[in-house]
Amino acid sequence: MPDSEVELADPAPAPDYSEDGVDLTVIRWMLSLTPAERLNFLEERTSDILALRALNAGTQNFDVTRAASSSQQSLDVIGLQRKLARRFAGSI
Repeated sequence: MPDSEVELADPAPAPDYSEDGVDLTVIRWMLSLTPAERLNFLEERTSDILALRALNAGTQNFDVTRAASSSQQSLDVIGLQRKLARRFAGSI
């Protein structure tokens, strides 16, 4: 049979978890992003984590952008809570 007529079988579906329990779907998703998209995603999560730490510490006006860069914008608590609620709801 000529090579052009050879039908390839569908590959087995990739597993969702490795043998040691690592979620491979998240790794595949991250690798599907461009380097700029990965950086943007990670910077947003870093800002969220810093803001949550400030909320847990009782700080009312934590300057997330100053902690992550040299910008001087502050983020109010209510706005942060709404932003995180929308982001969390969209990830489920």
